[in-house]
Amino acid sequence: MAGVYQRWSARDLAKTGEWSVRVVGRSRTQGRTHGHELPGTASYGDCAAGPPPPPSQRISMTNVLVVSGASRPESNVRSAVALAERAAIAAGATVRTRDLALTRLPIMEAGSGDQDLVPDVVAVRADARWAEGFILVTPEYHGNMSGALKNWFDFLYLELAGKFAGVVAVTGGGGGDMSIIAVKNCFSWCHGFTLPFHAAVRPADLQGGEIVGEKVCDRIARIAHDVVRYAPVILETFAAARTLGPGPAAGVAGMHVGDWDDG
Repeated sequence: MAGVYQRWSARDLAKTGEWSVRVVGRSRTQGRTHGHELPGTASYGDCAAGPPPPPSQRISMTNVLVVSGASRPESNVRSAVALAERAAIAAGATVRTRDLALTRLPIMEAGSGDQDLVPDVVAVRADARWAEGFILVTPEYHGNMSGALKNWFDFLYLELAGKFAGVVAVTGGGGGDMSIIAVKNCFSWCHGFTLPFHAAVRPADLQGGEIVGEKVCDRIARIAHDVVRYAPVILETFAAARTLGPGPAAGVAGMHVGDWDDG
């Protein structure tokens, strides 16, 4: 299946602790969009997301895209992605997940009009534009982010401007600092903003492919809640600054006047 993302929707979490996920994508053989529901449960006794606040106390609905930067489906990254999804849902977000192991992006060629028409390129740009906030999860390779995540960045720019992101790294033993900095740098170069807080999942935090380290679970949950909390505020402020026009008073937002032909 190519061009796959997951769209998460919260059921009555406070009452049932259940969530569902809709996997949407195009079949290579059928060339059409299809989807199905995958039920699951969110355990609020663990450190993954914590009990959801009552509806009156939840952060207002925010569109959050979780990006899984692993190039293989069985990567340990999937556990960190699942925690981020659940925490964002608990905070009240509408969540989609872009799984780069299931998204067949070509290696980006600058200025290639043909690549602009590739279905997965179109889909990646569409869900990045849809998002107000991002949780970017990468394995650490040679002290850097994965090639899959860097290639995802290379297809984007305007879609990330004025947006907000949190970053999680999954390492083979290192501290994760270099890969986290690399991801934040890329997002910043697209005129996006990043949370000054992050998480690194190390081998000691994993058991049977699942994250069991309480401290890192807590950090991932905090990242998700902060992305849901601050992303709409930053995007609204950025949009307001754009209305000041292209001059210096608008700051960096003034460089994006006219993006998407919407002024």
